Order: sequence, then C-alpha cells, then structure tokens
Amino acid sequence: MSGVGFANRQWVRMSDGGANLQLLWVAGMTTVLVTRLYLAATGYPKVGNGTLHIAHALWGGLLMLAGLIVSLTFTGTVCLRVTALSGGIGLGLFIDEVGKFITQSNDYFFRPAAAVIYVLFAILVVITATARTPRTMSAGARLSAAAAIAATGPAEGLTPAQRTAILELLDGDDGEAAHAVRRFAELSPTRLGRNAFRTRAQRLLTAARHLVTQPLFVSVVVALFVVSRIAIDVVFISQAVPLLAGGSADPGHDGGAIIAAAVTRTVEAVFTVTGAVCWRRRRQTAIRLLKAALFVNLCFTQLFNFTDSQFVAITELPFLILVLLVLSSATRGQPVGAERLQQGRNE
Repeated sequence: MSGVGFANRQWVRMSDGGANLQLLWVAGMTTVLVTRLYLAATGYPKVGNGTLHIAHALWGGLLMLAGLIVSLTFTGTVCLRVTALSGGIGLGLFIDEVGKFITQSNDYFFRPAAAVIYVLFAILVVITATARTPRTMSAGARLSAAAAIAATGPAEGLTPAQRTAILELLDGDDGEAAHAVRRFAELSPTRLGRNAFRTRAQRLLTAARHLVTQPLFVSVVVALFVVSRIAIDVVFISQAVPLLAGGSADPGHDGGAIIAAAVTRTVEAVFTVTGAVCWRRRRQTAIRLLKAALFVNLCFTQLFNFTDSQFVAITELPFLILVLLVLSSATRGQPVGAERLQQGRNE
C-alpha cells in the first residue's frame, strides 16, 4: 500500500456542498430581513438591564459556534444541513449589526451597512454557483467523494439520487477500492427521500425551467428589462441633476448614492438599448450586452441602491434574477456560430 505525502493531499469537494451553501445564505438573508422587520415593528427593544446590552450579534456568534460543533462532532447529511441552517441564522444575526462594527459611534443605522450586507451575500451566491459548477476531478478525488456519500448509507440510508451519484463518480474505475464502495452502497438501506413538499417544489422548478426557454416569455422579459432600465435611469437622472446643482437630498436618502446610481444606471441603459437593437440579428451580442447591464447593476448599482434605499432595495432583485435566468437559458439555446450564420443570411 503506497503512502500519500502531505503536499499531495487533495481537497475533495462534497457532492451536496452547493446545496449546503445555498441553505446557509438563504437562512442568513432571511434572518437579516426578519430581524430588521421585527426590530422596526417593536421599536428596537434592548435585551439587558440598565448596565448590560446583549447585542443579537452575540446570539449569532453562538449559533455559528453551535453549527461548527455539530459539523465537527457528527457525520451525515442531516448534520450538515443543521450546520448550514444554524450557521446561516447566526451569520444573519451577526452581520445585521455590521454598522456597529465599522463606525466609531456604534451606529446600527449606518446607511452603507445595508450595502456591506448585500456584498457579503452576493459573494456567498457566487461561491455557491462556483461550488455547483462541474469540474474535472482526479480518480482519487472521485473515489473519495463517492465514499463520502456511501458512508452515510448505514445510518441514514441512500436515496436513488445518491446511488446514481456514486455510480457516476465511480464510472470507469475498476479498482478494488471502487468495487468496495459500490458494494458498500449496495448493502446500505434505501431512503425514500422526497416528501410531498419537495416533490411539488421540484415540479414547480421544472415548470419554471421550461417557461424561461419559451421565446415569447423571453421576449417579454427582455422588453421589460430594457424599458425598466430606461425609465429608472430617467428617474435617477432627474433626481441627480438638482443635487449636482447644489440641492440636498430628501430626508432619509443619500445624495452621493443617488448621483453614483444615476451614473451606473445610465451605463446600464446604454447597454440594454444597444442590446435591444442587436436582439433580432445579432442575438449572441445582444445577450452579452444585456448581461453586461446586469453585471453593472448587481456589482455596482445595487451598492448605491442599498445605501440609499436600505433594505427596500431588495424588491428589485427578484426581477433581476429572473432576467439573469432567462439570459442564461437563452445563451445555452444559442448554437455556436449561430450569429455568424445569421449575419451571412442577412448579407
């Protein structure tokens, strides 16, 4: 039996790592929103007496610690879900008070705090997408990943999806270790995993995936995106011009954020209008331009949006996510060289 040196050890990606990360940031985002709504509705009460004030960031830290203890002490998919949920709620409680950590006055209502929170969860979403992106794995990493799934079988049972994942990971591997993992999985009990809620959710997801590929739906969403970028840009420019002339922002708004957002939203409008012009004859170019507008919005505009509008800014995100899904689906539906072929027909 050959040994493996420390320098040659590999980091093996968990098959459900992306799902666990998604649960973490969904729980975190939900916690921030629920906490803000609760505190606003109850008049921002304090937990403690005249001397002490127990900040909810402390409870967040304790929940994150609890998640770590579970993951370091127990094994299995259920424990990982508990870790993700506990850690996500704890992260939400912790980051909700970021305004106190970055200001000398311990200002919970520091306006850029909302943008900081947005950046954190945006980074987590990107990490989740990266974790879910298929990558080439070495034979050893594939074997380890399959063994990790199979190891949960005796205690929890294996779902049909887990068995399929094991077989796919071990495809083409005829070594003794691979045969042992397959045999171990075969001897494990079967877990009939899906409950009624998850089955309905999967059906809705399948229907949604089908919907975003329909040409009429795609055209409507793109048209709404273009019109909305132009309309919102006009609104922000009309607000920014008086501010540049020496005026002041309305109470509860940030003048600097409004001016900056007017600039980035103008860039978005230029990209979307150009994309709309190219939509019929140069579809791939149009999609790239529309995605560029989305990139500007999600990476720059939303920072100013959250600074100015605080958490009301989240109302714009569902539509932007829908546009991203539609454009991503349209990209996959465009065969390589389709744009050149269309240009040739038009010449």
